[in-house]
Amino acid sequence: MILSDSLLFIQKTIIYIYSTSNSAFANEEIVEKQQIQRSDIEAFIAGISKEDFEEKPQRIQMVEEIKDYMNEQDVYYFEDVASIIDKHQPKRTSNMKAKQSEDINYNDLQEDFARIDALAQEYYEYYQIHQSFPEESMSLRSSMSESAAIKALGNAGLKMTERQLAARLVTLGALAAIDGPLPVGDFVALVTGAIIVSEYLDNYIENQAALERNIRENEGRSYARVITESITMTSEIADEIKNNNVKHFRARLNSSGGVLVTTPLSLTAARLAAKNEEETFSVRKSLAKEVVTQTGYETMHHDPHHISSRGIRPANLPHYHMLKKRNNNWEQMDGHHFYPWKSMG
Repeated sequence: MILSDSLLFIQKTIIYIYSTSNSAFANEEIVEKQQIQRSDIEAFIAGISKEDFEEKPQRIQMVEEIKDYMNEQDVYYFEDVASIIDKHQPKRTSNMKAKQSEDINYNDLQEDFARIDALAQEYYEYYQIHQSFPEESMSLRSSMSESAAIKALGNAGLKMTERQLAARLVTLGALAAIDGPLPVGDFVALVTGAIIVSEYLDNYIENQAALERNIRENEGRSYARVITESITMTSEIADEIKNNNVKHFRARLNSSGGVLVTTPLSLTAARLAAKNEEETFSVRKSLAKEVVTQTGYETMHHDPHHISSRGIRPANLPHYHMLKKRNNNWEQMDGHHFYPWKSMG
């Protein structure tokens, strides 16, 4: 009887150890398979635009399969939805390997902007004393004909010299209630309709009407409309960040440079959008890295692409790309995952 009890104890112990070992593996499976909310999937689907479907028609079938999955399941997993997205990714016809950006250095561009800002500051100080701007013949600071800012504004249809630009920055700075000239980088973002990453955003929102009126009189009606769109978009994004603690958004490239930020996304929906090779925007660098850090993929960081086939784009932002392994090569996927140089939240 004692022997029988001992054998039973040993048997139970073996079963316990075996089941505990197996449960550890089971827990690993649970950790690997991330449960997500139906609303995350719905937000991902809702954000795919008509243009996205036209660009990649295979997304139509992808969405149908995801909807079937949602109808058939009561619990949803990120990996299940991701596998459907992967299934419908187009096969690359080229053997393009991941490469580093060859764009102009961000620091070089900032030095160019700083030089123009310094020229505008001298114009501002001169105006404070003389109530007029210096004549063209006066040499306050050397001017470079190849200024990136001047080229960027030219691409947007605005033709002016650096001295004319400096004078405009002083005037607009006063209208925005800034104690000094408007930063040239902010002016470029305003007139191209991009999101504004600036310490003076509140000034632009509060004095939007005055800025629009002056821009309409000097640069034209179309630029006043663009400024309205730029300030409105940035204001709405800032409200989402402040009031709803939103960290990620859908985004798209602006034809005139910079980034257009649209609908809020959860991290899960943003990661699904990234797998689907769409653009995203996150409020700071570490959060953008979270979007692209996914199992089975590599990541690549790029400084802003300031030069493109369409000209100089100084309002563009730094970003990450996802890399996918195809034919033993890590290939860069479509989609930029942007963040601002200065954290927005």
